[in-house]
Amino acid sequence: MESLKAGGLRPSVGLEIHARLVTRRKLFCGCPSVADAVDNSAICPVCMGLPGTLPVFNEDVLEPAVRLGLALGCAIQPVSRFDRKHYFYPDLPRNFQITQLERPLGLGGLFAIPRGDGGDELRVRIRRIHLEEDAGRLAAGPVPGMVGVDLNRAGAPLVEIVTEPDLDDGAAARAWVLRLRQLMVHLGVCDGAFESGSLRCDANVGFVAREGRGGAVGAGAWTELKNLNSPGAIQRAVDHEIARLSRRIGSLDAMRRETRAWDAAAARTVLLRVKEGSPDYRYFREPDLPDVVLQQAWIADQAARLPESPLDRERRWRERWGLAAADAAALGREPAVADYFEAVASALAGEPGGVGSPAQAARLAARWVLTEILAFWQGVGIDPDPCPVPAGKLASLLGLLAAERISGKAAKGVLEALRADPEADPPALVRDLGLEMIVDPDRIRTWCREVIAAHPAEAASLASGKTGLLEFLAGRVLAKSEGRASPPLVKNILRALISR
Repeated sequence: MESLKAGGLRPSVGLEIHARLVTRRKLFCGCPSVADAVDNSAICPVCMGLPGTLPVFNEDVLEPAVRLGLALGCAIQPVSRFDRKHYFYPDLPRNFQITQLERPLGLGGLFAIPRGDGGDELRVRIRRIHLEEDAGRLAAGPVPGMVGVDLNRAGAPLVEIVTEPDLDDGAAARAWVLRLRQLMVHLGVCDGAFESGSLRCDANVGFVAREGRGGAVGAGAWTELKNLNSPGAIQRAVDHEIARLSRRIGSLDAMRRETRAWDAAAARTVLLRVKEGSPDYRYFREPDLPDVVLQQAWIADQAARLPESPLDRERRWRERWGLAAADAAALGREPAVADYFEAVASALAGEPGGVGSPAQAARLAARWVLTEILAFWQGVGIDPDPCPVPAGKLASLLGLLAAERISGKAAKGVLEALRADPEADPPALVRDLGLEMIVDPDRIRTWCREVIAAHPAEAASLASGKTGLLEFLAGRVLAKSEGRASPPLVKNILRALISR
């Protein structure tokens, strides 16, 4: 890479993200849009591209597509239209794809995310967002050596998001795509499942001149990486291709535009074909579909109903409640977890006792959701269903902990009981299980005297000023009480007894 720096070049990465919209029906027919049905069980003559069939636009796709475009800052076009893109693969039975070229649904936009190092934002410009239909998928056929075609996916509604080449390495591309996935899932427009093909990414990798050396002038070398189907694949493939192309700058092969695939097993990219240009696709306007016309009042209504973005939500948690950036990001990753955390924090702030300020309540809730709830929830799979421990029940339990009526160890025991019986009452569980904190000074004083008698040397050292031994002696007292004695009261009584 040093030769590139000397030559004034920098890597340039642009992305094309294909996201399957959450809709009941496909884009141009009445078939269900499903990802996990039996092969070829959700198809019709339109999906199969049979002669004489005509597409009928499903207007249900407009709301999720427009919501996503607005959330990305795109200018939604009042009139957009469909085009035919011709190419010949077995998973595209019509031999053309219906997409949008000349007049896409949205133009412009910007999606900025925080950098992991805490520096400036990673700002990526959006060139366009448009609607198109998905193709089918190739799968192993029933006969060895043959390939089958499953058309369930054919015609599923996609949005394609095309970025400007504002990224410069695989780590940045991975981070940006993950934040885009988070936004889509929070908006409810895409389920974000890489594993089922709901979210796929292509990456265009090349080099441009650094600022001050002619602006964004192409170095002549670039590759389109197709169908990167996981965040890890995006990062590894982009970084590999940057390194591969950097070694070839100036050669004739580097001037050739190529389409390549990522071979994860071999950790390298492989040539699929020399890159096609627009003339190869023979684009022309789709004659069987009318223009998509949107009223400005409807677009404005969609904009007004957008929810708070995940990034804004995390920022609010950090500024209002003092959450660490890493904790806020972990809690905000999935909408179900984010909603659950906010419900616990709000309920806990209203609990009587020693919870303290709303910020203290939120930090306590965050700690328990991240360490106790999230681990269990991930084990059973996070989905829109409620967490096994209702938010109000966890808030009640944490209120007892904050008021020092139970210990942390006891709170975990009550949490296990709530997982088994979510309708149980935390204070009643504490009483029934005998877990309530002991605050009787006479009982605690008796245990403290026994510990001092058993550890005279440590007690004498504490009396002479070795304050670190207070924790040791308090631990012995807590052990005698089976963890139920109030730690602050234990320490106060130990200090009083030893100072005499």
